[in-house]
Amino acid sequence: MELKSLFEAAGFDVPTSHPAAGTAPVVSEDLLNLGIGILAAAVENGVDLPEALHKLIAARNIERAYNAVATLRTQIIAAADRAGAAEIDGLSMADVIAEERRIPKNAATSEIRTARSQAEFPNVLKAAAASRISQENLNTAVKTLEKMRPHYSQTEFPHVEAALLKEAETPVPGEFR
Repeated sequence: MELKSLFEAAGFDVPTSHPAAGTAPVVSEDLLNLGIGILAAAVENGVDLPEALHKLIAARNIERAYNAVATLRTQIIAAADRAGAAEIDGLSMADVIAEERRIPKNAATSEIRTARSQAEFPNVLKAAAASRISQENLNTAVKTLEKMRPHYSQTEFPHVEAALLKEAETPVPGEFR
């Protein structure tokens, strides 16, 4: 995901003159780690939100950021799994996720399968990151698209995907299924 998309998903306008408005991905590992550190410090020390308006703005922004972080997590886990990155420590990605999240390994394996599956549909992930579709509708859209993809040509499929994403924008998952 490009930095501009991440900012926009979090509800921030990015002027076209800003370096983040470019098309190249500009988030380095150091910048990502800085962002994670800032979030950890906010959790540890709290956030100064003196007035109700600040609390409302922060609540809206954190909801948008939550979806962006969930998408970024999916992309990173899928990429790390594809690269066999956990083998550096003599582990599997399921071992890493189980250890980091304190969940059973079979649950971690399921998380990896979900991440790999979702990463196959970057347009769906972008819609979720931008809070255009819910996480539940993201899962439904991916499962549906996986079943539909073999039945459409490479030319037809993007149109099918776009139409399905439009339908997934409903806030009521039962209506989308």
